[in-house]
Amino acid sequence: MTFLEIVSGIGALIGVIMLFTVGKFDGSVILALSFLISPLGIPAIAEWLIDRLNGLNYSLRDFITG
Repeated sequence: MTFLEIVSGIGALIGVIMLFTVGKFDGSVILALSFLISPLGIPAIAEWLIDRLNGLNYSLRDFITG
């Protein structure tokens, strides 16, 4: 997780710099990618999805055995 935080922080800095120097679209893309690799992006979505699938698994087990 620490590696992703460092990489996303560097990407965010590069994105902000690109936002003001190169172009708004390029900077926005880099900022969006930095958010996705941050611990709040794809890892959080994956954790939420795993929790929901576990809940569904237990619900189906209760339905079958009950």
